[in-house]
Amino acid sequence: MRAASAALLIHALAALAALAGCGIDGRSEAYVCQGPGDCTEGRACIDGWCVVSAAPTDADAAVADASPAVPDAAPPAPDAAPVCPAVCTRCEGDVCVIECLADGSCLNQIACPPGLACTVVCQGIGSCQSGVACGTASECEVSCTGRQACFGGVTCGEGRCAVECTARDTCQFGIDCAASCACETDCSGVNSCDTEPECPFVDCNDGFDCFSDEPGCDICR
Repeated sequence: MRAASAALLIHALAALAALAGCGIDGRSEAYVCQGPGDCTEGRACIDGWCVVSAAPTDADAAVADASPAVPDAAPPAPDAAPVCPAVCTRCEGDVCVIECLADGSCLNQIACPPGLACTVVCQGIGSCQSGVACGTASECEVSCTGRQACFGGVTCGEGRCAVECTARDTCQFGIDCAASCACETDCSGVNSCDTEPECPFVDCNDGFDCFSDEPGCDICR
């Protein structure tokens, strides 16, 4: 009896070995696939077979949902500071300030730069000897407060113009603001303005100085 049982066990083991040697694959033909559409939900087509796919983890979902990193945009370059013309002592916004504070300073004629408002201060004795030309400055203000300052006179442009000659013997060659849209002059210094200022409007003077605070005396835009 024992011999028969042993023989039966040996026969079964031999049969299993034979099956293994023949390379029989236990997978069903129902799971053969050629692409993802051939598999049912929960399975993925891998190496020609629909196999159960692993459920995505939270980490996988986070990676899938993450938006691609976008580099921060470079900040805009700051606007370049406007260049202050060399003739100016300094610029205050769009105003060119020209200072002639020492005695005998600024001997050559001062020419205001175009397009900017221009403020000229002739404070030193005999400063601005050759005068001031406002040219195409958007507006012009000239102060001749040192003795014999602005001796060569002041010529305004088409913009608003204001000229004060309040020290002795200033603006000897006069003030020409005939082309200005508005003009104010002050020739209160002793022997200042040897010739009467040329005003832009006939009725906009008080017999010697120009003024712009009356109707029709200021046509600046």
